[in-house]
Amino acid sequence: MNDKIRARRYLLSGILTSILALGAVSSLVAVTPVAAIDYPPPPPVGYPTPPPVVPTPAPTKAPVDLPVSVTIGTATTATLGSVLTSPNGLTLYTLSSDPANGSICTAGCLTAWPPLVVAPGGSVTAPSGVPGTFGTFVRTDTGATQAARDGHALYTFQGDGAPGQTNGEGIVALGGTWHAAPATTAYLTSLTTVGLPGDSTVPAKGDINPYGVAVVPRSVGRLVKGDILVSDFNAKSNLQGTGTTIVQLAPSGALQLFATITPAAVAGRCPGGVGLSTALVALRSGWVVVGSLPTKDGTAATAGAGCLIVLDPNGRVVETFHDAMIDGPWDMTALDHGSTADLFVTNVLHGTVTAKGAVVHGGTVVRLILKTSGVKMPAKLSETAIGTGFGERSDAAALVIGPTGLGLGADGTLYVADTVDSRITAIAAAATRTSSAGTGTVVTRGGGLNAPLGLAIAPNGDILTVNGGNGDIVETTPGGTQVATKTLDSTSGGGGLLFGLAVRPDGRAVYFVDDGTNTLALLH
Repeated sequence: MNDKIRARRYLLSGILTSILALGAVSSLVAVTPVAAIDYPPPPPVGYPTPPPVVPTPAPTKAPVDLPVSVTIGTATTATLGSVLTSPNGLTLYTLSSDPANGSICTAGCLTAWPPLVVAPGGSVTAPSGVPGTFGTFVRTDTGATQAARDGHALYTFQGDGAPGQTNGEGIVALGGTWHAAPATTAYLTSLTTVGLPGDSTVPAKGDINPYGVAVVPRSVGRLVKGDILVSDFNAKSNLQGTGTTIVQLAPSGALQLFATITPAAVAGRCPGGVGLSTALVALRSGWVVVGSLPTKDGTAATAGAGCLIVLDPNGRVVETFHDAMIDGPWDMTALDHGSTADLFVTNVLHGTVTAKGAVVHGGTVVRLILKTSGVKMPAKLSETAIGTGFGERSDAAALVIGPTGLGLGADGTLYVADTVDSRITAIAAAATRTSSAGTGTVVTRGGGLNAPLGLAIAPNGDILTVNGGNGDIVETTPGGTQVATKTLDSTSGGGGLLFGLAVRPDGRAVYFVDDGTNTLALLH
């Protein structure tokens, strides 16, 4: 072998080694191709061209025969009462964060939550006697026609293996909560009479504009079980944020003065002074707690941060709670354990005054845990902001608009009347959570809601709210279905007249204040 041939072989061997080495590196380093390569290479000249490869089509699923119509049923469950069911008896659910006539449950979610569907153009038959409007909408992701009640999409749950099971109830996902769709008749349908004008709430001192309502749970001191306490927001001068009295009415309508809270009684312990708000609770231990959102001249420009004022069973001020978290306490509810109590308070002045009418999102819900028995006065054990970011603004007619009514469901969910956004939101695990849930998940918005103010929980677990924009009361299920609306005040001034709301202890009536007539009225 001559030297030239040997040298050429060494050269080719080196090039091949370099190519192999480069191939090994290319699995680690991305190399931009310089030209496209067609595979396989064309056959040599003179060979026949092979026939083109035709891919085998993927097997297709046999079309599913969908019913032209579905009939929704009902079933009684062990824990949730009567619920809606699919034709095969499984519990139907709604997702609180779904838009009206739409669904955010897509892709893999539909495996866990199969939608109740019908053939295109199909229909839904409602069960007899169940409130709500039943219909269909076309899903934008699959094109399927899905059943709905009042615009809320209906689903079953993969985790329910048999009729009567409700394993999907309360699951939090997709910015909302899954709820079994109730089949019960609306609570408000059993209440047919509005007792207007009601019983006067005006004391001899002349305070007006009743806001807060609380039913006395136990007789102690001057408090009588079943009596109703009402706080007044305006003094006789009709300036907002200057009222100082709490009156006590018997169910018969007989009125007596429970307390007059003078500025001297809270001097230095309630920033701004006294202007009693809707925030009012009466505890089994005999303590009464009322919120103060005071002004100097009835305008938001002079509003002070206020405080929570604690009174004994005889109407005497014993202490106040005031700090950076308590800023314009507007409404309140309580989880009363007897020896301790959880107070849930909305606050509406975080940045509101300086915004001069513009909406700011500083509204909060604060939980205070108090020791209430075996003490000379309640002792604050902890304080936590469990809701933040609610809309709030000052208003010439209402002084301030922000998160108002609160109600605690049996499962520990706190419902909030978000007045600015005309919606109800839900804060889960309100008594145990250690951080803010923001504004919570949306239960319902719009519809019959018109700036909701007072809020209470009905005996069947539904949410009752009274509107600031008109004289209506609205009933909403925890799943977000507005099942009933009634007019409480049909006068031209019906808007903005309804604030405090409380269910009578026997569950057969609802107390509400009407500040247009300065009365406590009854829906029964």
